[in-house]
Amino acid sequence: MTPQTPYAFTGDQAKAEVGLGLSGLTAGGFYLLGDRLEGEILVAPLKDMELRHIVLHLDYIIEGVLETATIKAKTIHFPTPETLKEGKLYKFPVKINYRFPRPSYKGEALNSYWRLRVFLDYDAGQYDQSFIAKVSQVFTGDPRHGTSFEIWVKYGKGTYVVAPQELPIDLIDVSSFLTVAFLVPFIFTIAFMAAGAIGKDFEDWLVMPLLILVVFIGWLLVRLSVFQMTPMEIQPLRDGRLRLRILDRGNGQLKKAMVGYRFIEHFVVKNGEQEAKERKTLYRKIFPFGEVSRREGHLYEAVLPWPETDLPATGISGRVGYEWEVFLLVPNPITGGMHEKTWPIEVGREQFRLLPPTAEELEQEELEELKLKELEYLSNSAGR
Repeated sequence: MTPQTPYAFTGDQAKAEVGLGLSGLTAGGFYLLGDRLEGEILVAPLKDMELRHIVLHLDYIIEGVLETATIKAKTIHFPTPETLKEGKLYKFPVKINYRFPRPSYKGEALNSYWRLRVFLDYDAGQYDQSFIAKVSQVFTGDPRHGTSFEIWVKYGKGTYVVAPQELPIDLIDVSSFLTVAFLVPFIFTIAFMAAGAIGKDFEDWLVMPLLILVVFIGWLLVRLSVFQMTPMEIQPLRDGRLRLRILDRGNGQLKKAMVGYRFIEHFVVKNGEQEAKERKTLYRKIFPFGEVSRREGHLYEAVLPWPETDLPATGISGRVGYEWEVFLLVPNPITGGMHEKTWPIEVGREQFRLLPPTAEELEQEELEELKLKELEYLSNSAGR
């Protein structure tokens, strides 16, 4: 058993000392993705204690400076009918039937980890508490003694996987459309000059709508010339690798394009008296499109290699969490620069199987195959 460092956080800590020993950890003292928490709870009462339950809460914590998200995973109650005697050490074996689906991660603004809270729910009457203390516990409903343990989980051997999805390009992009708003004073000036040139007052609103329409159509033509509303999609390979499929328009548009992905933290900061949501790129990888793509019929297929570092999967809770994006940079024929379009993508992690399946897993697989056969039989019966 590997002892863990306790963090007292609630209740009367003078009644008992609580410890946690874990088994199944790696040589580095951490679990791997897909492992289960196993070990024992150690309780050393400082006075005789009558326990009703030992309550365990396993949670995933995404901790920021101003906001913390708690994702509840598993809750277990241990009945303890016996009286715990002062000075003795009691051990309670624990095995939580829950496989860790996310890793721990320490970024720049967020700290993510697994937390096991151990509550000793005892009868407060045995300690002759004051009336105020008893009433406060009735209203709060909290167990009387709590200790917290941080559980560190890493990825182990595996690979990132991405979910398939379409990558649409909207006809009107809000961010670029706002840029056109800066042309409004120019449009008014041209409209005034045009109205004077044809001998009409500025109050004749016929010229102005026409000029606005011309500018808007011109802006759409520029946008179409950049991306040409090209259909794109994420179609991962069987091993989960990130494959981007783009229709080839045959005009060499993608020869100088760049493609890549980025990993982003979402967190909350203080902006004066107000709180504001922020995002920060922690990892970015970019590739020349021609180096990672190949022609497949009427499509280009770009396969992007995953990073060699461990990063969390996609997941945002409230205003904190992690996001992955894929982006495409295409030359802008007007400005001469690069026009970027981004899409959020769903990235997860899949572990490599290093051990043969257990009897329990084989039994579950047989049940799933049986269900599939039953569905196939019902489908064939309905078609007759």
